[in-house]
Amino acid sequence: MTIIGQLTDYSYNGERCFSGHISTLDINVQIRLVPTGNKNPDAPTYEVVALGKQQESKIGAAWLKRPNKPDSKISEFLSLTLDDPSFPHPLNVAAFPKAGDEWEISWRRR
Repeated sequence: MTIIGQLTDYSYNGERCFSGHISTLDINVQIRLVPTGNKNPDAPTYEVVALGKQQESKIGAAWLKRPNKPDSKISEFLSLTLDDPSFPHPLNVAAFPKAGDEWEISWRRR
């Protein structure tokens, strides 16, 4: 897996949020994950918002998930789907907790 970004976990108005960046050869974007408020387990947990100079744009969704393996070293991770007309192709990535409130965004070719 290749690390293409990072997130920081923080609380805003009592809700869990994330902010960070994704950087590849074609993409360099600051992002924020904003809770959707949707309680449906199949619906995204977060909207992914790109932070522009004068505006914000929704570019995807993220699901907070729990690993299926009982012996997993992590208790949760984020699955993100990102797409925008400026991207050469959609990105499907995952973010894993690293230490404290830091997370690493990883990409792996299928």
